[in-house]
Amino acid sequence: MDYGAILKKSWNLTWRYKILWLFGFFAGAGSSGGSSYSGNSGGSGSGNSGLPGGVTTSQVQSFIQHYAVLLIIVVLFLVVLGLLMWLISIAARGGLIHLVNEAEEKREVRAGAGWHAGFSKWGRIFGVEFLAGLPVAVLVLVMLVFVAVAAFGAAAASQGSSNAVTAAVVSAVTGACCFLVVFVIAAIVLGVIFGIVKELALRYVMLEDRRVMDALKTAWRDLWAKRGAFVMFLIQIGVSIAYGIVTGIVALVLVLPAVLMIVFGNWLGGSMLVLLAILILIVPTAIYATFYHAVWTVFFRAMTGVEPLPKAVQGYPTAAPAQFAPPAPMAPPAPPAPPVAPAPPAAPAPEPPVGDDA
Repeated sequence: MDYGAILKKSWNLTWRYKILWLFGFFAGAGSSGGSSYSGNSGGSGSGNSGLPGGVTTSQVQSFIQHYAVLLIIVVLFLVVLGLLMWLISIAARGGLIHLVNEAEEKREVRAGAGWHAGFSKWGRIFGVEFLAGLPVAVLVLVMLVFVAVAAFGAAAASQGSSNAVTAAVVSAVTGACCFLVVFVIAAIVLGVIFGIVKELALRYVMLEDRRVMDALKTAWRDLWAKRGAFVMFLIQIGVSIAYGIVTGIVALVLVLPAVLMIVFGNWLGGSMLVLLAILILIVPTAIYATFYHAVWTVFFRAMTGVEPLPKAVQGYPTAAPAQFAPPAPMAPPAPPAPPVAPAPPAAPAPEPPVGDDA
């Protein structure tokens, strides 16, 4: 498997067909979290001096009371927008896989065809992603329940005052932390395994029209058959780290002045700078999401042995012409028979003489 050629071809496709960036934007918006920042606030003064920029808690409370309806409308709008982005992102991932394959087949890359392919198989794409993410979700849920039970047990046991109870609590907390480490490692391993299975299964659904369970089973066999999927995943991790470093530097250069402006009271200027940073980072995010899905699609084609089909037959393979033996030479026709001459007419028989006695 020539992984360098796969990366090069995927980048060429990403840069040549810029319509794919639209699908990459929605695919990336639905599969990865957006940019966010958090700040620490605190102080030893009164309740009216806990926020940066000279804003008091009473002012915030007054703002919430006066604009409660508007805030509710904004929250509902953001919820609906997030749900809509999630619905579109599932179709965008399927459409992006389809269009990359179309480009590899030397056919026309059209946005309408991509959206049609993505929405026509929306249910199967969702089924693959849901089932592939289910083991990790169940493990995380079990981990949260375990942590909650351990926390409540430690809180209940800490009500005692004896040294034995304190030692038991310390032992329980230590054991919980050890089990938590095991849970985290197990979640990472399951996430890697089923993440690879998901990427392969999505391509089986989109490119070979497989059903959900059939696609997942085939992808699972491909992973353990050592067909290069795990190596491709490790290469993708390296690419994502490089991308994260570059975008992190850009985000730091753009967001740090905005945070300083907000801290020193210039809320409007800082907010506008944050908005500008988000708009600037949209483009590289869309390009990287396009490249990521293109890499997995090109790799899938190489893994399954798919070759570009002739353009003249609109994507359908042509059968090789059958080889026939040359026909045996035919014998020359026989010359026509000479015409038969008609027989001469027979002479009439002589009549007997008539005598006198007759």
